[in-house]
Amino acid sequence: MPKSTLYRTWRSYDANCDDPTIIRYTAPVQEEEVKSGETSNVKAAWCCTSAECSVGDLQITWQPREHLLPTMQCPACGNCLAFRHYLEERALAPVDWTGVGRKSA
Repeated sequence: MPKSTLYRTWRSYDANCDDPTIIRYTAPVQEEEVKSGETSNVKAAWCCTSAECSVGDLQITWQPREHLLPTMQCPACGNCLAFRHYLEERALAPVDWTGVGRKSA
């Protein structure tokens, strides 16, 4: 049976790191956190408002201007997209447990 790996949140995340053991994911973040940070690119989740459109959820990256939400149109049907939430890229790094002592039973 393979040994399970434990992960922790990587606080000083570097998006250019090519380590294959790191798990990258996007997570919703509050609007206040986006507005307080010095970001050049913002990611957000949007969804198409048309019930007949085959496009569901979209992730869009744009360069903010005072963090005003742009008006977005669906690339498939042209209807307006509804804003859902901002996104932040995060990472999980494996925890190295070698050398950590354990109590024996």
